[in-house]
Amino acid sequence: MPNRNNEIPAANPASATSRRRQTVTVPHAPAPLAGTQPLTEAGRQRMVAASRSRLLAGTGAKVFWAVLAVAVVAGSVGFALLLHANPVASASLAIATLVGYAIFLWWILSPIIVRVGMWSMARAGWLVGYFDETATQLVHPRSGGWELSDHHAVVQGAGIAAPFRRRVFTHLAAEADRHQVPITMSSRIPKLVAIYQADMPGLRVIGTARTLFGTLYQLRRDPAAPPPADPVNGDGSATTEPA
Repeated sequence: MPNRNNEIPAANPASATSRRRQTVTVPHAPAPLAGTQPLTEAGRQRMVAASRSRLLAGTGAKVFWAVLAVAVVAGSVGFALLLHANPVASASLAIATLVGYAIFLWWILSPIIVRVGMWSMARAGWLVGYFDETATQLVHPRSGGWELSDHHAVVQGAGIAAPFRRRVFTHLAAEADRHQVPITMSSRIPKLVAIYQADMPGLRVIGTARTLFGTLYQLRRDPAAPPPADPVNGDGSATTEPA
């Protein structure tokens, strides 16, 4: 609107730019790797199985479920005593509710979470998977680069996924250099961060973030510089130095 001097103020270009949605070019997808399986329905089923196994894998998960069970049962008994109700019946109801929630989480919720997560990744342009009998790995575009996620071993802590991971990481690093795209990933486990850096030279920690479940380490690998192109003559032929 005109101001006091009957002048129309100029539009703020910075504000207009900030309101405009920024477009990001989707990079090329990495090529398949011989000896691994691509993402198919069988691979999606394996991702669901890996998600379920993480619910009970590790000491932290077992401690969480044990503490939750004790807290629910103790809380129900205390609440029953407060209301002068039958504590045994309240405890039984609490245990049944906890078991029902675990069954719901195991059979219904975890497959939905995994499939919605993969659908969300694919919406960015594409979703590539690498699978074998020991581990899984997903790759999808993010902010002009490749985001590596869902690297899961069939048996955690046994080291059986190391050969698969090294092969896939070496392949992805070479593909990223070919397409000149960065690789990013994240982990909350310092030991895995060190393993990832050892298996993918050039990968480095670029920052950390505090989350509800602990510190999240953010990693990035920038592509190696492409070799310099040969000078071109006026006739379009490449100039090469004599041996």
